[in-house]
Amino acid sequence: MPRRFPPFSAIRAFESTARLGRQTEAAKELGVSISAISHQIKALENYVGAPLFEKQSGQLRLSAFGSQLLAPLTGALNMLESTFANYPNRSGVRQLTIQTYKPFANLWLMPQLADFTTRFPDIPLSVLTSTKRPLESDVDMAVVYANSKPQEERCDLLFREVTTPVCSPDLLKMKGGEPTIERLASERLISSAKYMNAWQDWMSDAGVQGFHARPSLVVDDLSTGLQAAISGVGWVMDMTPLASWYKGQGALVAPFKGVLHETGYSYYLVISRHCVNREDALVFRDWLLKQCGREEDEAPGG
Repeated sequence: MPRRFPPFSAIRAFESTARLGRQTEAAKELGVSISAISHQIKALENYVGAPLFEKQSGQLRLSAFGSQLLAPLTGALNMLESTFANYPNRSGVRQLTIQTYKPFANLWLMPQLADFTTRFPDIPLSVLTSTKRPLESDVDMAVVYANSKPQEERCDLLFREVTTPVCSPDLLKMKGGEPTIERLASERLISSAKYMNAWQDWMSDAGVQGFHARPSLVVDDLSTGLQAAISGVGWVMDMTPLASWYKGQGALVAPFKGVLHETGYSYYLVISRHCVNREDALVFRDWLLKQCGREEDEAPGG
């Protein structure tokens, strides 16, 4: 006798919405429209013959039956994830897939990976750069940039973002003498279009009142701004940890170490549920925490 199941897409739509609390977030996670999520949940409600959600004060809440159904469905989906995580991909090699943002990947992660591949040559990596919601079904772990701690089960703080001005050592030498914050206000400044208030925010923390940035150059992302600063175009605002490799190589210097502006954002490592006990994921996690200068016992929980 054939097994009888509701559509698997309906099960996933219900479980994702219940877990994340919003249909919009479920739609992002599953890569479908909000309308599709709504239709799939309706199909599951028709199948079980009972409402799964109800509106309370404008908020979507699980019904009594929905709450009863959620736990076994989540357990079943977790078991499916764990089962298939134990099998290699079609090439016969199981890769560790890491999702992050392009600036973090290009400016910080890639310069560090030579150390990882040397230490752990038997762990192949796949690095994806994307702004989509992380930890989709084909992603094992993700570096997340956020202003609050993600809610995933395994989450480690990597960096708290702070800003400080940097320039090339040649530009600093050409100006002569010790740089001062007052003189910096009249220098050639590079601004990122994604954080146009960076100079005002830092100057405010430095005690400079009434400062209005007049950038000599505006770039669309920080990587371009850092390259301009390395070439001697002017000063750019470093956002930890993106310029750390260049500073370590001596291509950029940060003279104002006593003034650091905290943006309120941080970088976190989150691990997918199906990978929390995978050996290669734990090896990469431990290595990454060491590269970030964070100890094992202080990282969990941020």
